[in-house]
Amino acid sequence: MPGRATLAGKLSPEERTMKVSLLLYNNLLVLPPPGLSVIKESDLGTKVVKVVPGPFKNKYPKQSEAATSKEKERKKNKGKKSRDAKQNKRKRIKEYNK
Repeated sequence: MPGRATLAGKLSPEERTMKVSLLLYNNLLVLPPPGLSVIKESDLGTKVVKVVPGPFKNKYPKQSEAATSKEKERKKNKGKKSRDAKQNKRKRIKEYNK
């Protein structure tokens, strides 16, 4: 099992902090920003931005037109399956009671 000296690479504290900062902060530019789901994007666009202070509002992405239309469609169809099932049940009950 490696000891502390081998894990640290026998570096002085200044060299170690410099190497750690290089590892942590230089590779951030390589990583692509993660994508947002439609629900998260709409929440950021409507709910979260209302409570964010003015200077920081530009840090949050604007909701795209595609995301807006997808969210509207999702909300429209949200309870459609259960509504249809209830309507079918009512029809069957009416037919049975005739």
